[in-house]
Amino acid sequence: MNDIYLQELEKKEKNGILNLDLEEMFFVFESYKNINQVDKYDRLLAQIIDISFGILNKKIEKRELISLNDDIYAVRAIYTKAVLLWKDSNFEDSLHIFVFLYRLLDDEVLKVSILSHLSGVINSIEFDEFYKMYVDCVEDELDKQKYDNYQYFIVSFNENMHKFLENKMVEIKNIIGEI
Repeated sequence: MNDIYLQELEKKEKNGILNLDLEEMFFVFESYKNINQVDKYDRLLAQIIDISFGILNKKIEKRELISLNDDIYAVRAIYTKAVLLWKDSNFEDSLHIFVFLYRLLDDEVLKVSILSHLSGVINSIEFDEFYKMYVDCVEDELDKQKYDNYQYFIVSFNENMHKFLENKMVEIKNIIGEI
């Protein structure tokens, strides 16, 4: 990590975090995470999420879908918020955020992934258990290396998830309003 770059970004943060773009903010966020500065980490994550909801709300006002190519850091922030809520067993709020993303995304790979996430949240499966039971960790890492846009998301699932999702699809579609 380039310490001079991090120092420069921290100076910008002191002068007003809004001067940073989301990519820079995530760089600082990851730096705080790596050096275990929890107070700065939590505060910055909250700011990133607030800014990201603002960006996505502007898309909604314009009736535009969200593209990973244009809004990957905003999507990453909202996805991260949904996962963190899920990790805290806040299934209802996590569900609402995943549905929000599902409805607005213009990316089929991530939409299918979110359906899988929704199946876990709807059935109140704890995140760590869901990850152990349904995520294909080897394939997920390969996909993240192969597809740069998906490096921040869980996108590869094992055969158990495919069967589970198949059995839960009607319930999930009712919840997201597709039927």
